[in-house]
Amino acid sequence: MTKIISSVVLIAVALVCMVDCRTCKNVGEKCKSDEDCTSGNCQRRRCEERTETRKNILRAPNHPRTSRQLRLGELKPKRGVNQRSGTSPKSYRWPNGTMPYELDPAFTSSEREMILKSFKAIERNTCVDFVKRKKEKDWVYFERGLDSACASDIGKQGGKQILDLSVTKTKGASHCFHPEIIIHEILHALGFHHEQNRHDRDDYITINWDNIACGFRWNFDKDMSSSETTFGLPYDYTSIMHYERSEGGIHPNVPVLIPKPNYGFKIGSNKLSELDILRINRMYNCVAPT
Repeated sequence: MTKIISSVVLIAVALVCMVDCRTCKNVGEKCKSDEDCTSGNCQRRRCEERTETRKNILRAPNHPRTSRQLRLGELKPKRGVNQRSGTSPKSYRWPNGTMPYELDPAFTSSEREMILKSFKAIERNTCVDFVKRKKEKDWVYFERGLDSACASDIGKQGGKQILDLSVTKTKGASHCFHPEIIIHEILHALGFHHEQNRHDRDDYITINWDNIACGFRWNFDKDMSSSETTFGLPYDYTSIMHYERSEGGIHPNVPVLIPKPNYGFKIGSNKLSELDILRINRMYNCVAPT
């Protein structure tokens, strides 16, 4: 059985390598030479990573009903700030677990209702509270974009910070208005990063680098254990902050994240996991409401 699983993984990697080589000049990246596009090690030889162009925004995966592809965004971390699992400096956490917010007047009534329900889903299971902004100097502005992004900063930034929730006029295209995407972005704003970036992730998943476009590899970078806060909790395959199996891949039918040791293990979720809830409460030093 082990040999069969290994063979399946090798075939998948070989397939994505062919896809990647064939499309590498069409994914917005530079090839060092034509030979790089025909080499057997596409991802590591053909592309130049330009890390200096990264920005500060994390974007959520597209909803699985509309696309298996991840809407990979750009990250603009503030220097010295832990960006993995949970932010470490308390200055990036919301005082007393209370996040003031404003909603863009452009949101429709149904969109506003979905945002408010997402707040309730978090409040119901944790001590975090979302309040309409009055005169607070630090707050989150939920902005309605068009064909742009589902994106958030990590933790409290100071002043007005934008959380983007995009809609689209393109038929069949994905958008941000699914509860799991909104909750995912709110958790970023509360201070949480993606689960698969944890320092110990190699014990639990294998990254198929050949199915990741060069400019998006940083989304899968692993953190150093010295700068990470996991709150003493185990790796969570079913976290709402964990990418699903093929999200972020050049080829949507080839896995990017391969769980260990069970290749068929489900990863990612459309709701808060028990460990997500515990992680939030540990970050904000409180117990869930009874």
